[in-house]
Amino acid sequence: MVQNKNLLERTNPHNIVVFNTILWGCSFLLLLFLFSGRTSPEKIDYIYTICFITTLIIPISINLYFLIPSYLKKEKNVVFLVFFVLNLVVFSELNPLFFEFIITTFFNDYYFISYHNDLEIYLIFFLFFILSTLIKLGEDWVYLNQVENKVLKVQKQEIEHQLYSLKGQINPHFLFNSLNVLYSLAIDKKEDLTNAILQLSDILRYVLYDIEADKISLSKEIE
Repeated sequence: MVQNKNLLERTNPHNIVVFNTILWGCSFLLLLFLFSGRTSPEKIDYIYTICFITTLIIPISINLYFLIPSYLKKEKNVVFLVFFVLNLVVFSELNPLFFEFIITTFFNDYYFISYHNDLEIYLIFFLFFILSTLIKLGEDWVYLNQVENKVLKVQKQEIEHQLYSLKGQINPHFLFNSLNVLYSLAIDKKEDLTNAILQLSDILRYVLYDIEADKISLSKEIE
């Protein structure tokens, strides 16, 4: 149980560059066509989308790389929810200010403001928070499954190795004791010697060959 808990709290060491390139690339395309409302966006649409999506990067990154690993993965759900909402509200309110700052700093040849009202901004931020959280948790789930499968595979190999070593230790002792019994029967010239040799042969054949099979019938195991 402790090992499983440690696995859940582990941070997925994904490639941050690749993950964020895919995440924000898809987000850019989605918002571009959402904002432009046209099948062929114009230059102004690209600029507007770039400026708007830039205001999303900081709060989404805080959620993905601080709130989720620090609180959600440690089952501090209430604390995570509080900071999640706080993060959402603060940066949704700051969106117009950030947007105007980016426009005036990098695109001073253009003059426009965000044409979304507060409700629409909150809705966009909320959807991006939820979707990015689900994507990150989904990626972590796949990663943890891979880790657990590797751990189970290693444990299985260790168990098989231990069983093989144990069998290697038991068989020589069993064979040594059996030979002593046969020796004593031979000295006394008892009639059971022949049957004992056959029984030992059957047992050795079973240990060397039959036990390697994936499945053995119960009747054969009892025999």
